[in-house]
Amino acid sequence: PIRVKGNYILMNRWKPMSEFTKDMMFGRKNTELERQTLNFFSMLTGNEATSNVEKQAGMKPAIRAKLDELGIAETLPDVWGIGSSFICIFGDDPSKLRATSLELNATLSNARVNVTWESVTIADAFLAFQPGQGRESKRNLNMPSSQFAAASLIHQSSEGQVSVPDMGNE
Repeated sequence: PIRVKGNYILMNRWKPMSEFTKDMMFGRKNTELERQTLNFFSMLTGNEATSNVEKQAGMKPAIRAKLDELGIAETLPDVWGIGSSFICIFGDDPSKLRATSLELNATLSNARVNVTWESVTIADAFLAFQPGQGRESKRNLNMPSSQFAAASLIHQSSEGQVSVPDMGNE
């Protein structure tokens, strides 16, 4: 996307999670997966598995595999955090804005990046884009620092316009 011409800003943000938040995230996912194995009939008749070994033996293989993956992810020596990426397209010509958004969408789709376009009238989207925002975006993703570092390689930073003729080439 760095070769697309137009007025836009690409911004990536990553914020490390506290240990408490990380434990809550993995605990919530673990509970969510274990709830898929609940059998209400067994609970009502008192035939429910009591030990973890019995519970895992009665799980579907797909759910057991997901729990194993979750356990591996939780023990990664990497730092977990909350990441988000934003694109802000700006200008005063609506047709150029539309053309830039279509070109960026095509370029990002070719790079297998899924984009959700939101209007400037959505206050939460605008506030989430601001530097130093304290609010959480609906579009945040939980990811380790190594994964976010790899994802941020999709663009390179630019200084923008180095001198401005209207301001005496400052």
